[in-house]
Amino acid sequence: MIHVWRLTRRLHAVPPSEAYSGIGAERTGGRWNRAGTRAAYASSARSLAALEYLANVDPEDLPNDLVFVGATFEERDLELGDPPSGWNSLDSPAAAGYGQEWLQSSRSLVLGIPSAIVTAERNYIINPESPRMRALRVVPNVEEFVFDARLLTRR
Repeated sequence: MIHVWRLTRRLHAVPPSEAYSGIGAERTGGRWNRAGTRAAYASSARSLAALEYLANVDPEDLPNDLVFVGATFEERDLELGDPPSGWNSLDSPAAAGYGQEWLQSSRSLVLGIPSAIVTAERNYIINPESPRMRALRVVPNVEEFVFDARLLTRR
């Protein structure tokens, strides 16, 4: 069983399964999906999920209602990705194309890809449109989270 974490605003986690709906990424797009396609981004650890969130928001705009939402899935639902060259550049068309193709194929419920922040660690893209979506087990309780002020202050 593989355990993943997603950091999101509380209002996007009512009920907790809503955190994995992919609606936010559908609206804005992400590294691995284009706007208009649902995808839920998760990480292998809470700390990596926090770093990924912080990398994608202005610290002055951080909401005060963040929660971790955990989920599990079986290894058979995971495809380990082999990202194309240039996947980790900002706004990479190669990464978006790669992820978009995977999402549309519905080959697996989850795509495991390296984090652009810590390449030795994994992020996971969950396909909410996958026929195996019911195999994703979302933890029913969320965990409140507040960033340590030291991460938000320049010295």
